[in-house]
Amino acid sequence: MAIAGRNQLIAVAALLLLAPTANAATVTYNSNLSVGSIVNEAQVILPGEEVEFRYTALEDLKIVSFALSGTGNSEGGDIEDITFGFTSPGTNPFTTILTSGNTAFGGGFLAGLSLMAGDVFSIFFSDGISNPVPITLSFQTDPLPAIPVPASGLFLGSALVGFGVFASRRRKLTGRGSVAA
Repeated sequence: MAIAGRNQLIAVAALLLLAPTANAATVTYNSNLSVGSIVNEAQVILPGEEVEFRYTALEDLKIVSFALSGTGNSEGGDIEDITFGFTSPGTNPFTTILTSGNTAFGGGFLAGLSLMAGDVFSIFFSDGISNPVPITLSFQTDPLPAIPVPASGLFLGSALVGFGVFASRRRKLTGRGSVAA
């Protein structure tokens, strides 16, 4: 009995020592995007977790920028440990951290993207936190701007039509001269 109790104690101690070095679990949320989507995601990131928001574009669209935030209750300590980005683990910290008493807010932005139908992208939140932290992600999708035809294209088209008209008249004139001869 003493040996079995000792082995269990060693096993529990090993688990407690190895737990902090284990890989963080990734919780993934999948969504589809179309033009005119207004996205406001809110989740709680737990200690040892990574949160992935994965999106698939259903049509061609653009996103100007992404707004990300987090709120904590440990005077900003938990907020300072959150990182985010398009890769795992996130590499961007919150650029603004405000504290009031024991509570804190962190905010940041990511540059936007242009996407074609079928494109997939993810935004990751990673942590080094000891307490759960509510996080948010917000953005809006817009149509891709139309690609304008350059003015030189209009001039080229006009020139080609002009050459066609000129060649047609020339053939008509050449045809008349040979009949009269």
